Amino acid sequence: MFSGTIPSSVNYLARIEQFNIHQNMISGSIPESFGAHHRNLTNLNLNDNLLTGTLSYNLHFMHKLVVLDLSFNQLRGTISNEFLFFQQMQLLALNENTFSGTIPFEGVLDELSKLDMISFHSNRM
Repeated sequence: MFSGTIPSSVNYLARIEQFNIHQNMISGSIPESFGAHHRNLTNLNLNDNLLTGTLSYNLHFMHKLVVLDLSFNQLRGTISNEFLFFQQMQLLALNENTFSGTIPFEGVLDELSKLDMISFHSNRM
């Protein structure tokens, strides 16, 4: 089991397609520039850690994402439309965090034609 934060040096791994560090004790926030440096990611799995903070607007740069699993953390804030326009997305799991507000579904589901699973349960929405 790993602990600590996601170091900014992970940005040097710009060509990776999968980033899976689920079920560890990773704390802190997702680095602000993470999305801008990882445009080739198809799988981002950070579930079941101790991540805090809000979702960075830079995540929207990862247009190739098929799997985004940030469930079972302590992430907060609102979910904006930009994070839901991943045309290749098949799994979107943001459950078991402290997101608030409303889920911006209007006009979004038409764009997510490949989506097989979406989970927002156990938040403050």
